[in-house]
Amino acid sequence: MRLSSSPNGERGVTPVVGVALLLAITVLLAGVVAVYAVDVSDQHLAEPAPMAAFTTETGTCAGTEVTVVHRAGETVPADELSLQSADKALTGSWAKPNGYETHGVGDGEVRSGDRATVCVDDSSTVDLEVVWHADGSDRSAVLYETTA
Repeated sequence: MRLSSSPNGERGVTPVVGVALLLAITVLLAGVVAVYAVDVSDQHLAEPAPMAAFTTETGTCAGTEVTVVHRAGETVPADELSLQSADKALTGSWAKPNGYETHGVGDGEVRSGDRATVCVDDSSTVDLEVVWHADGSDRSAVLYETTA
């Protein structure tokens, strides 16, 4: 005895539709995985901000001398670090400072013990930030903040 799905003995289209749907789902899933993989790899290619610890020391100058000292952590290229303040005009990188002085960065690297010094009026306080700027990118990160 022979069983058939139609009176004429022809097979139905249901298996063909099922295979087509499975192929479509597989292609869609592969596309989603590829987009996710590319997005994740782009995020990992971006240079992370350096891990560095800074402290503040005070002294005397024509006012109050505020010194930010690199205490520990990664060595950072001097041209990627800057000392910034909303209270005082400070520009340039630790490699070429303007409005402040740097010490120990003659080799182009900021490492433990290197420092940046600014002189402020005795009557005012100053908010300072050590900011890292990624080389060749618009990415930046504040590595240290202090008020002196």
